[in-house]
Amino acid sequence: MFLKRKWRDFGFHEIDYFEYIRDGWRRSPCRLSPHRGLNNIGHENLMLVQYKSSDDPKIIAPTTKWGKGFSLVRPTLDSLPLIFYPKRKALVYSPAFFPDSIHAKVGALSPDIIHLHWIASGFLRLETHRYFNRPLVWTLHDSWAFTGGCHIPFDCTRYKEHSGRCPALASKSEHDLSNWIWWRKRKAWKDLRFTVVTPSRWLANCARASSLFRDIRIEVIPNGINVSLFKPVDKECRIQNHPMTEEEMRNLANSRWVTICAHTVTCTPLSTLPEEAQRDEILSSKRHLEALLGTKITVFSYPFGVREDYNKISVRICREAGFIKAASNFPGQASRWTDPYQPPRQLVRNWDSDTFAGKMKRFWV
Repeated sequence: MFLKRKWRDFGFHEIDYFEYIRDGWRRSPCRLSPHRGLNNIGHENLMLVQYKSSDDPKIIAPTTKWGKGFSLVRPTLDSLPLIFYPKRKALVYSPAFFPDSIHAKVGALSPDIIHLHWIASGFLRLETHRYFNRPLVWTLHDSWAFTGGCHIPFDCTRYKEHSGRCPALASKSEHDLSNWIWWRKRKAWKDLRFTVVTPSRWLANCARASSLFRDIRIEVIPNGINVSLFKPVDKECRIQNHPMTEEEMRNLANSRWVTICAHTVTCTPLSTLPEEAQRDEILSSKRHLEALLGTKITVFSYPFGVREDYNKISVRICREAGFIKAASNFPGQASRWTDPYQPPRQLVRNWDSDTFAGKMKRFWV
């Protein structure tokens, strides 16, 4: 985070790819709660993101049509080196080589501390870190910072020494893309003073075992929660807010206003899974619902649903499984040419009528 000074000792500013995380435009308590909490106690905390969905003036994102449009294509441009690995696994992989102007924006804000979150998909180039010249804290939400480009290494432990012969890329070469990214990270992290924070001891142990973060200070700070929402409640409230029963689901499915969609079994981002695991998640969910409801399930909803959370394999499996359409979760307008397996949709919250009317005008401009 990097923020400007106010009446307290420090100003902070957070850098994150999403205001609503990689997690499908959903609101992220682990990002937004610290942002709001710091501002509430008098620290001026600004949050720099690639995509923004709220009206919070302290959350900064591209505002022009050109800037917003360029933000949408940055992930694609940053992934161009992957075209040389056509047999790679269908996993999120971030080279982080595409140029950015983040350091100039940070310099203009002159923060006291910079706090990094999820910065991949073309948002922040590796080499940009050296230009910040501010105390740096980096909260990890996956393993990307200390691998050769993958976000989840699964059984691969090559990050403990150096990358190359990357299984995610289906590469047999020691000098492949993962090795190039690893060397760039080693050079970028060298002599860079920063503190790494992980939400779990497991991720901290993985980072400490890595060749890139072996000598870096690593602290474990669990994700915070809003204790005004997550708190003990009385028995009557628990009874009223229970998960749906099978009978309630059958009654809901009989409504003319409701469509029941398949949604995988474990709600895992499909892009992080190999093809067979994706197929099992999608088909098992469909079969279970059809057996439970006694009706054909024809619509699928991608877990989380932003473009990084599913891929071409996911779309193909949905077509082959007999779904007539699927639900994504990124903003945009539908037209006659819209892919029925990747339709955009707009985020709607519990707004008052005037706010909703204003949002509707923006939706259709």
